[in-house]
Amino acid sequence: MNRTRGGTYARGSRLMMIPCERPCQVRRRGVPDADEGEDGDVRGGLAGPQPVGVARLPAPRRRAAVAGAARLLGPSLQLQVPGEYEVTVSFYRAPYLVDIDAVQGKRVLMLDDISGNAEAWRGADVLSFNSGHWWTHTGAMQGWDYMGESGRYYVDMDRTVAFQRGLTTWANWVDLNVDPAKTRVFFQSMSPTHYSSKEWPNPVSKNCYGETAPVVGLNSTAADGQQASSGQDQVIQAVLRSMRSPVRLLDITALSAMRKDAHPSVYSGDLTPAQRANPGGSVDCSHWCLPGLPDTWNQLFYTLLFYK
Repeated sequence: MNRTRGGTYARGSRLMMIPCERPCQVRRRGVPDADEGEDGDVRGGLAGPQPVGVARLPAPRRRAAVAGAARLLGPSLQLQVPGEYEVTVSFYRAPYLVDIDAVQGKRVLMLDDISGNAEAWRGADVLSFNSGHWWTHTGAMQGWDYMGESGRYYVDMDRTVAFQRGLTTWANWVDLNVDPAKTRVFFQSMSPTHYSSKEWPNPVSKNCYGETAPVVGLNSTAADGQQASSGQDQVIQAVLRSMRSPVRLLDITALSAMRKDAHPSVYSGDLTPAQRANPGGSVDCSHWCLPGLPDTWNQLFYTLLFYK
């Protein structure tokens, strides 16, 4: 893969985005932005859970370009950008990174198996991952029935422990299958939520509802609270340090913790008038408005990608 001056890529590259848990978008200069919705839908309004991002840059052209259009291909969302660089950006949704298998009609989250999902990540020029939020979901939001590891099945376990085991499986795959000379790997840290107004001074409600300005001060209780409470971010940093492969951490947690005003709150467009009248029960303080904060993440990612 040839690079031109300034760290840009030669013609024929391919970019693939793999499921993360909060927006993992790659934008190219001069290409119209598409608003990204929950779970990577291109529809505008919210930026929601996305499991990983893969970038494939200049290589022989593999598919006909589709100008300004996105196609849903099985689990992937793919955008092909025509022009000088012929970049392909693919989004592959895998909230847990590791596989979910069907065993006797039940969904089993395989903490030690990533072979199924990882097939989609091979051959990329750039891989951008993230995971975390989905590991904490319970009840109807939980994406599995059992956890599996080493031939044993568990009804549940400490979620931070499970996340550490799953992420270690991902790290082992990267170390064994990714050639650092051909593929660059990034991992985005946890995207914070703002459901508890105890995390910042002078709140106007019990959550992000009604907030119209960021938290003031670099040492704010919001940033400190988000970082201190995020055992998952600690897991991410520990696993990345243990890897042989060079993986760059895109740390967006602290800067995002300041933006209690950047969530859709009751204005996502998906709520009924009755729900909007009850912001205590229906407010969305985890997704992000677009345009908005995720554009800052993209600027940081762009800087790491092209001006390392």
